[in-house]
Amino acid sequence: MVARFPLLLLLLVFSAQLLITSAAAAAASPHGLTQVDVAKRLKEELWERNPGHEMLKSWNGGDPCSPSAWEGFSCRLLDGNQVVAKLNFSSKELQGPIPAVIGNLTELTEIDLQGNNFTGSIPESFSALTHLLKLSVKCNPLLSNQLPDGLSTNLDFSDGGCAAGEHSSPPGAANQRTFVVSGLAGGSLAYPVFEERSIHITTNPAVQQFSYKSIQSATNHFKKLIGGGGFGAVYQGEASKRKVLDWPTRISVCIGAAKGLVYLHNFAGRCIIHRDVKSSNILLDQSMCGKVADFGFSKYAPQEGDSVASMEVRGTAGYLDPEYYSTQVLSTKSDVFSFGVVLLEIVTGREPLDVQRPRSEWSLVEWAKPYIRDFRIEEIVDPGIKGQYCSEAMWRVLEVATACTESFSTFRPSMEDIARELEDALIIENNASEYMRSMESTGTFGSNRYLSIDRKMFASGSARIDPAKFASGSGRIDAGKGPLQTMPSLPR
Repeated sequence: MVARFPLLLLLLVFSAQLLITSAAAAAASPHGLTQVDVAKRLKEELWERNPGHEMLKSWNGGDPCSPSAWEGFSCRLLDGNQVVAKLNFSSKELQGPIPAVIGNLTELTEIDLQGNNFTGSIPESFSALTHLLKLSVKCNPLLSNQLPDGLSTNLDFSDGGCAAGEHSSPPGAANQRTFVVSGLAGGSLAYPVFEERSIHITTNPAVQQFSYKSIQSATNHFKKLIGGGGFGAVYQGEASKRKVLDWPTRISVCIGAAKGLVYLHNFAGRCIIHRDVKSSNILLDQSMCGKVADFGFSKYAPQEGDSVASMEVRGTAGYLDPEYYSTQVLSTKSDVFSFGVVLLEIVTGREPLDVQRPRSEWSLVEWAKPYIRDFRIEEIVDPGIKGQYCSEAMWRVLEVATACTESFSTFRPSMEDIARELEDALIIENNASEYMRSMESTGTFGSNRYLSIDRKMFASGSARIDPAKFASGSGRIDAGKGPLQTMPSLPR
């Protein structure tokens, strides 16, 4: 009996340990995930962006608290169960988005993620961490510091940049941020930025790059965070030479972006909806061609059999389609509305939503409509391009913008129609410039560079100048005799 006692004691201890482990595994999160499930998903999500990471390789077994806590985990006893109380992944050179599954570890009191290369934003799921007292995300240069709603008001939150020499890029990876030059046609011009110390950077040689030091200077050491997407944070900065795009270039940028959206909306197999079309998501190459970027909110268009409503409305204030917001029904026409706001930006030089202005001028769309309706476009055109555009080309763009921002989506044109109309506007603009230059050389028009067309002649929406005739030189603009050709207006 004495000889058997140690074995019996060992069995009792082992059984008790199994009981505790089973109880911990059975303790489910509000989303039905056990602690074991959460740990498994956490490892999988981190491993996907950090394959071969030493800390992750050491995470063996099902429960992160038993028989001993995993590296980076601290546990405590709660109602007889071992639960995860603290996570410390500081200075582990982890990259990729912060796993949202962490929000299922509802007994967490501390999370330390500082000194890594996490990207995107702090997950909305963290709002479920009602016991969280301390959260540190400082020295994650590509991470937005915007906290989700619902966290304790007493939360000790640490964010901000790195001290000199504190941060290093992950091996073999380019550390990329988005740098936005503000004050550009009322919107933003975004460029990808790569740190000088990064290696193995493979980029299109036609794309302009900035050194890390120059961006630090331009952004005042990344002082002002103005947004964030699925691929990182967006900071405001000012280049040494402010870029102000002329009118033809602005149209060209929008044509490039429109064609990008046409491609998405007609994507082989299934239509893709961007859901966050805005000026800061239109990047420019060296030729000033617009490229649609940041597909963090992109989604396949609903098909037959899918749920009618999309429960998660995504977008940016000022650009968001009001019909999509109110009905939660998603379609390509939501992108069209947002694109219409971008067009108004490039015309007016104003932000889509500016609460610093008088209440009646907060919304760019609502502010601009009466001026367009009353043919008073000179009062809303960006001062930077006044007197430097062809009126007919300007009206083409404004008519497209007005059609895009119709309250009801059924009245909005498709992106294909929009791209064609903008291309016509650019033809008219470019040929008007050539025509007026030739007239100036002969002294026919004196110092007037552009023709002024009374748009009230076009009030019906059917009066148009034919770009083909105008390009061939066979057309004349005669305000007394009216337009050359009658063309249908945009589809309604």
